[in-house]
Amino acid sequence: DAVSHELRTPLTTIIGCLSALKETGIDQPPAVRDHWVRDAVQSADRLSHTIENLMDMSRISSGVLKINEQIFDLGDFIQSTAFRRVIDETKDLIRLDLCEENLFIKGDERLLDHLLQNLIANAIQHSRPGQSITIRTRRNQFYAECSVLDSGNGIDAHDLDRVFDRFFQA
Repeated sequence: DAVSHELRTPLTTIIGCLSALKETGIDQPPAVRDHWVRDAVQSADRLSHTIENLMDMSRISSGVLKINEQIFDLGDFIQSTAFRRVIDETKDLIRLDLCEENLFIKGDERLLDHLLQNLIANAIQHSRPGQSITIRTRRNQFYAECSVLDSGNGIDAHDLDRVFDRFFQA
């Protein structure tokens, strides 16, 4: 089940790192302890993000999701949020190719952040190791366009019609 996997994987890392710290942490070099703490924090952040997504999906389904529309610059937004949930080892792989002109959009920054973080996480997960991921913005006649480009295999044609099904994973 995709949902249980998304919840259990970071939880397993958190429990493992904290157990290792509890049992042998004092005897480990600081670099090892720091690595365990960093892994636990990153996994907790991933778990928090997954839970936020599940709660938003529930709110959408029940019709109670509140959208807080604001006007903001898409490029500034991406620069301030793109690297927030990305682990250190992959930060250097992300490239920003932002439109030189300001692209003001109307939307909910929190929901757009969820969307962007999900796209970045998917790009990292499905790209070939060491390959860059590009976040690109463009003005497309009357609207702003944002793309997350990676070197992954893409989605099989027979799965495209299910991409937006709840909990579907290609």
